[in-house]
Amino acid sequence: MRSRLTQLMLERFKNFLDASLHLGEATIIVGSNASGKSNIIDAWRFLNGVSRGYNLAEIIGEKWIDAGTGQGIRGGTREITFCGASTFALTVDISIPEPEVTVNYRIEVDPGRVGKIPRVMAERITVGSASLFVAESVVKNGETRLLVNVDRTVSTAANWQLNRMLPCCHNWPFRVNIMQFKIP
Repeated sequence: MRSRLTQLMLERFKNFLDASLHLGEATIIVGSNASGKSNIIDAWRFLNGVSRGYNLAEIIGEKWIDAGTGQGIRGGTREITFCGASTFALTVDISIPEPEVTVNYRIEVDPGRVGKIPRVMAERITVGSASLFVAESVVKNGETRLLVNVDRTVSTAANWQLNRMLPCCHNWPFRVNIMQFKIP
């Protein structure tokens, strides 16, 4: 059995206030016109752009094309959030069979409106119950900072599987690092 996506959760994304899509070996999405089928594809398109290293402005602003992937998110910043909400979040669960563990990735984004740039408000990767990576946007003394906490001291079995999934991550385990970045 191979690793596979098992769930997509959408919060304040397009026409979804709070929805979960459970994925099986094969998932078929059927619905009437304007029911959100294309918005689910936009969620996958957004996550694909993040995984390929595109910045948020490129993903949301319809400025990138990648071998048939399409042009950004339909509607751009005007239509990406539910009823004009200030942020949206997407979460995906990945099931890894050996050893049996679930990896969870969540990103919350302020899409930027009225001339503001889009920015990550929070981002998290958990392996089982252990947080591997947590980033949160915090306002302190009038400045917005991104606090990043990285902890790769997860179980040896999970380390082995993550090294297979994330080949850029070697030298496991390592200690917690806290970094701050000033956001313009």
